Amino acid sequence: MILKKILILLAVIVIVISFEFFYLYLNLVILISCFSLFLLFILLKLIINHRLISKDFFNLSAPIIIFHSAVLIFLMLSSSDLIKNFFIVFYGILLFLYLHNLFLFFYQENKYQANSLENLSTFINLLSFFIIVIDLYAFLTFINIDLWILSIILFIILFIILNQSFWINKILHKYKLIYAYVLSLIILEIFWALSFLPTNFFVNSIILTILFYFFFGLVKEKLNDRLTKKVLMRYLLISIFLLIMIITSTTWI
Repeated sequence: MILKKILILLAVIVIVISFEFFYLYLNLVILISCFSLFLLFILLKLIINHRLISKDFFNLSAPIIIFHSAVLIFLMLSSSDLIKNFFIVFYGILLFLYLHNLFLFFYQENKYQANSLENLSTFINLLSFFIIVIDLYAFLTFINIDLWILSIILFIILFIILNQSFWINKILHKYKLIYAYVLSLIILEIFWALSFLPTNFFVNSIILTILFYFFFGLVKEKLNDRLTKKVLMRYLLISIFLLIMIITSTTWI
């Protein structure tokens, strides 16, 4: 038990430090990225008490692996040292919290707080979506990758995120895959539409993330049979308030 706790802490420190090496050895970015991802995968296998090829292992490891990959790409694209360091520190904190909760869930159930993994996974998925959209819009703006290629990537990742979210929240509705498919298409269409607006990709990403939060929240409540007028108004008011804040503070070209 104690050895695994120490390994978790050491692995998080090593992964975070490996991100800092991006500044020093740009020619080793791919090697460093592969190393950090491999170390994370080994760490997850050490903690998660399920077979490697299983739905449980995939769904428990998917949020942090997707988040890890999204942050890696963001660090490669970002030119601001301040933003890079902020994301590295924030990533390290979330990585430790997620791995720590996984450890408690499997090995110290008496200390595990109910719904900790569900809530943390949902938050990480939302943050991953935000960073992924930034990465994709950056690819579109700076590298000029075709929009349809980026759309396929977004659809696949979004479908995985939605299915993992349904799984971790114990949603057993027989039509959940259909809801995930339809919601992925809706978000994809908005992604296309926002790409033509005269705004930067940070603003587009924030707008799309707010809309994703709104639609996902409604779908989750619907599949749990908890969608009421009060719940709808809560999601609607929060989303409208955030959208107004973003739109009114954005400089339109």
